[in-house]
Amino acid sequence: MNFKIDRDSFHQAITEIIRIVPSNTNSAILGGIKISADSDGLTLAASNHDIFIEKEILLSGDGSMEIYESGSIILSAKYLLELVKKMPNMITISLVENAKHDYHFIG
Repeated sequence: MNFKIDRDSFHQAITEIIRIVPSNTNSAILGGIKISADSDGLTLAASNHDIFIEKEILLSGDGSMEIYESGSIILSAKYLLELVKKMPNMITISLVENAKHDYHFIG
């Protein structure tokens, strides 16, 4: 997965999704936000056992987002929000597969 997005748009979408994420959970899935990138744009999703919420950010053609490679990952909602707050105006996110088939988040 590889994409570039305007920080403010990404931050707003994360802020809307994070409201549903439980603050005290031992589950990486329930404490995370799933980010999926495809040719249409980004989809952010989260759940708390009772409710599932999805937020789509569609490609608009204005340069505020570009998708270079599709894919998906689940990242800690809390840490993702803090990281995005500290990033520059345009954020590039890439997942790189290494020889052990582990994935890494590069911002």
